[in-house]
Amino acid sequence: MSERAVQGIPLAIEAVIGRARLTVSQISKLHPDDTIHLDRDFGDPVELKVNGMVIGRGEIVYDESSNAVGIRIIDISPIAQR
Repeated sequence: MSERAVQGIPLAIEAVIGRARLTVSQISKLHPDDTIHLDRDFGDPVELKVNGMVIGRGEIVYDESSNAVGIRIIDISPIAQR
């Protein structure tokens, strides 16, 4: 496969805002309006992942004109820039 063909392959990118560990019992008791506390503070950078591999970090932004949420890149790994 040529480099050009590889460069055109679409990949899904995930922005991970945090994690929590709950027991099955705790999960089964969740209801609307409950809050799950994550392992990060509000405003901390989010991890950017491709195929489970962290490729960078970013901050959550809101674009009023398009009413969309996005990620502003703070740093990105050199391999992700190739």
